[in-house]
Amino acid sequence: MVVTTRSDSGVVGVISHTWSIGKPTDRPWVTVSGTLVNLHFELGHPWLKIDYGDSQETRSMEPDHRGIPDMVLEFRRSIEEGSTPAMTGEEALDDLAFVLKAYVSVETGLPVQLSGPSDQA
Repeated sequence: MVVTTRSDSGVVGVISHTWSIGKPTDRPWVTVSGTLVNLHFELGHPWLKIDYGDSQETRSMEPDHRGIPDMVLEFRRSIEEGSTPAMTGEEALDDLAFVLKAYVSVETGLPVQLSGPSDQA
């Protein structure tokens, strides 16, 4: 199934949902195509590929901790041990800025410029 949308401002969105009736792949993958960049990752792999059209970047990610309970336990551990949490406040703010930009793009129907880590100002 493929769904293509175009907002009044010209922003294009594509959803392509595919599957196979054959043997399932070991690594299901997801690609998100946007006006400015394309994102690609494989489930279970600790990386995200970003394709800017004229260049590519691969960002390493921490292993998937599968949700809020593990994050809360990790934060509690860092408090009890007096150590730095696995995710710093700066990293959390970078993630939040990314999500907020996605909301802005959805609400306005316009593309937004994505910055690299710690360049969210």
